Amino acid sequence: MWIKLTKYFQGGSHTDYILVEEEDIKTENQQKELMENWGENSDGGHNYGYRVDMEILEGNEIPPKEWIEKEIRNTKFSLSALRRNIEKQKEILKIYKGLLS
Repeated sequence: MWIKLTKYFQGGSHTDYILVEEEDIKTENQQKELMENWGENSDGGHNYGYRVDMEILEGNEIPPKEWIEKEIRNTKFSLSALRRNIEKQKEILKIYKGLLS
């Protein structure tokens, strides 16, 4: 199920969506912990405080198209960076193995 998290802080707000298992947010305590963790690890409000609201999307409701498109771009970028890092690490391994030869 999808949840919508909105962080309100002095100077603005930040909204994000997270796909979670229903059992991970079934209690109020679990929901509070998720909101606290997301609030601490998302942009905005760390100097003057913030408030986080959570909304559980109903039925087949999904995040807005713009958000999904942004996440696709960000994920592609992250994958490209990871691939470059893997190639770099492979080269380093070759150097290390060469030192042992």
